[in-house]
Amino acid sequence: MNMAVIVGLLPFTGNALPLISAGGSSMLVTLTSLGIVMNISRVSMTQKSEERSAHSAVVDLRRRDGRGVYPAETVLDALELDKDSVLWVGGRGGIEETLVTRREIPFKAIPAAGVHGVGLKRLPGNIWKLLKGFFASTRILREFNPDVLLFTGGYVAFPMAVAALRRPSLLYVPDIEPGMALKALARFADRIALTTDTSAAYFPNKPS
Repeated sequence: MNMAVIVGLLPFTGNALPLISAGGSSMLVTLTSLGIVMNISRVSMTQKSEERSAHSAVVDLRRRDGRGVYPAETVLDALELDKDSVLWVGGRGGIEETLVTRREIPFKAIPAAGVHGVGLKRLPGNIWKLLKGFFASTRILREFNPDVLLFTGGYVAFPMAVAALRRPSLLYVPDIEPGMALKALARFADRIALTTDTSAAYFPNKPS
């Protein structure tokens, strides 16, 4: 050991080697530092993923990335509903609003934000957005008074689902393995429509 220090292969006493030095305080500081770095990395990746897959809600409720829009449009076409008898509720901005308004379907936006995997700095603001989304949804339901609601997932659907708790609703699950938002919405839906029977295992107590 002394020879290694002299020739410069190892540091002098007092310079701890991360994950190698036996000192308890050294190991504690090293592990704490690694934990902080890994947590920063995890939160950053979660936020980027959330931004890429931001979802939205509907009274025909769609996803903000546009993927949930098409099943809802299919329902409208299949039922041959008059556009004035439908109100589309979704997130502010994004491709969803563009696609819906292009078809001249009535559209209203509500504020909302995700809370899963969000850092502590953003969490209070996102909760506040969900609360504002709930009150906005309540006003929309009172004015439009829909007979039934269709959800296709996403955190923006959550305020509307809570506000419409006593109204009939259908949740369409586009994913084989539903995410947290879809599982949360399933608690409020009267019935669930699945893309594949494999997804039924995730909703054992709900009629489909």
